[in-house]
Parts: sequence; C-alpha cells; structure tokens
Amino acid sequence: MTFIENIKVAGIRASATDSKVLMNDRVYRVGDMVEHEMALKLVGITSNSLTFEDEHGGRFTRTF
Repeated sequence: MTFIENIKVAGIRASATDSKVLMNDRVYRVGDMVEHEMALKLVGITSNSLTFEDEHGGRFTRTF
C-alpha cells in the first residue's frame, strides 16, 4: 500500500501501556486514525514495526 510505504517515521516509543509513534510530523497512539480517506487506523506499535488496519479488517505491517 503506497500510503504505508511513504510514511516518514521520526521515532517510536514502544511501551506496555502507552506506545507512541512520531510519523509524518504528528504523534499517534494505538487506535488513532492515520488516514481518513482509506479509514486506516494504527493498531500496533513495536520497536521495529507499525501495524495498520483498514475499514474492511485488512491488516498491513510496516517493518524497519
């Protein structure tokens, strides 16, 4: 998916209770909508990957 491939990640803070990612100059947490037209939601953050889910339940993972 082009949107996910073009994400610019500046930092990830993975923790058990409040993981965050700084991408495309904004801070996101698990559950945040990252792209409204595609209804793409951030559903997972680890120290080396981000997982997204679309409105149909499709999951996409970007690893670093």
